[in-house]
Amino acid sequence: MGDIRQVPVTELPDDFTDEVDRVLLDVREDDEWAAGHVRGAVHIPLGDVPARIDEIDLDADLLVVCHSSGRSMRVLQYLAQLGYEGSCVRGGMLAWVENEKPVEAGEYRVEMIDLCPRCRIQAPHRPGRERCPRCGGPLRVVDSDLIGDQAGPVATRGSSASPGETSVRPTASSAPGQPSSGPRSSRLYRSRHVRWVARRPPEAIPARRPMVPPGPRPIPRYVYVPRWGLRDVPIETDVDSRNPLEALTAVLLHALRLLACALGLAAIVHLLRYVLLVVNRSVPVAGWTDRASAFLVIFGGLVAFGVFVYVTVVFTRWIIALRDDAYRRHDLRDPRPRWQIALLAAVPLVNVAGAAVLLHEVARMRDDLEVERTRRRLTKLWVAWAIVNVLAVITVVTRIVATASGSIQTSANGLAAVVISSAVSGVFAWWLGTRLMVIFGGPQDEPVPSRRWVAVA
Repeated sequence: MGDIRQVPVTELPDDFTDEVDRVLLDVREDDEWAAGHVRGAVHIPLGDVPARIDEIDLDADLLVVCHSSGRSMRVLQYLAQLGYEGSCVRGGMLAWVENEKPVEAGEYRVEMIDLCPRCRIQAPHRPGRERCPRCGGPLRVVDSDLIGDQAGPVATRGSSASPGETSVRPTASSAPGQPSSGPRSSRLYRSRHVRWVARRPPEAIPARRPMVPPGPRPIPRYVYVPRWGLRDVPIETDVDSRNPLEALTAVLLHALRLLACALGLAAIVHLLRYVLLVVNRSVPVAGWTDRASAFLVIFGGLVAFGVFVYVTVVFTRWIIALRDDAYRRHDLRDPRPRWQIALLAAVPLVNVAGAAVLLHEVARMRDDLEVERTRRRLTKLWVAWAIVNVLAVITVVTRIVATASGSIQTSANGLAAVVISSAVSGVFAWWLGTRLMVIFGGPQDEPVPSRRWVAVA
């Protein structure tokens, strides 16, 4: 395939309407055609040439024009592969407009941009701008339609290419034997690697603010957000003014006394059952009496167990609130998580040592408590609590053995153990509520002696 012949626009007529032997094919896009075209030209966009090749009179002298000869060369290469020849209008519509030849259907406008070859930024062309505002390198004036174009000559200011030389580079996306239209867009930036950074001119830069002299300022600066005046809460006289700890302390006291009464009731019911078993050894008792006593034993046990669960929940909530209050006095948070406190305070046998540890930590954080006296009182509580748990374990083991043996004497022994454990536990519950109020209920004062010795001179 030989070189493609190029025809300058000066050798072409201004109107191809009456031309019979020559055909001018315009391969630009629809928007470019509408902006301005040569009168009498045939318009087929570059991408539609393979499908509409039958509309071209290939026997005539074919002239192909585009914006700047790039697309024209690709069309002619494609036609040459099919065995047809044609000529390219050198410079395209750019040269046509520069030679002041007539254009139909509007004024054909050429958009030029300033392009920096060094940092690849671009902006609309502005007369007098010679240097890149970003890197200081020289700017080149380039046709915006050729930015991102992979083929055809590039018309730039200061270009050293001669008018007769044309560089034709086929695109990688073009299929063999078929021209490629290439990306065409109306936006300014054709590549994601090209961007323009605007800088404010020196005359538009505002002056620096004056330095604020050191010293007090008329507006105070707070290290925290002041909350005075942000929210006014009306005072409600009918609402309990006690804090959550005081309310839980009162609930715990009532719950412990209720537990003492429930354990006392269970002890009485089991004692009645024990007396019936002893009497039954010599004198048989009526059947309804035996059934009634057994029902009372079960009922009393369930009541005592339910109240015990309730007291355990209240005690756990109270000890959490007590620890929060103690650490809050020092602007600290409780180091133990809630689940760990609940585990140490509520699980049976674990709370024998866990509850004592939790209360001793509270005593160390309370500045209003005397350390030595509080330690002695908590030690007494722990000893009594350990005794109650030992009796409870012995009672449970005795009842299990009595149930498994089926002996009346063993059942009576189990009932006696329940009576003793319930009575001791009830007394301890009542005493525990009183002691806890004494230890943690308020500040401790030094004991006042009942007698005072006065030295008389």
